[in-house]
Amino acid sequence: MNQYARIIETIPGIGKYGSLAIAAEIGDVNRFPKEANIFSYTGLVPRIYQSGSREYKGHITSGNKYLKYILVECVLVYLIREPDSPITEAYRRIKLRSGTNKAKIAAARHLLRMIYYMLKRNQSYDSYERRGRS
Repeated sequence: MNQYARIIETIPGIGKYGSLAIAAEIGDVNRFPKEANIFSYTGLVPRIYQSGSREYKGHITSGNKYLKYILVECVLVYLIREPDSPITEAYRRIKLRSGTNKAKIAAARHLLRMIYYMLKRNQSYDSYERRGRS
């Protein structure tokens, strides 16, 4: 099994096949110098339209549809398994304000951020939680 997949599999709600799929779609995490790059690659960021000093946020961008799909599916299980996590709290807050679909995408982005830093630091979910979230 891939080293990245072993790390990702330590996250509650992500099983063996999910971790392998995520690791395969990400490839080498070092090709993303910043978390914003992996968000754009996945398509979990809103489109931004600017005109003068006005800025409008639109629908999420197109990106790696397979990685986006598996992250959204995994985050739904993560929300059940980790009811007190910051990702779950953010999901609930956004769901009240903006609806379920936007909350799922935002929670998937938070999950991807966690995966990104876990892979960059080569640490499991437990040590990531102990160290504190970024």
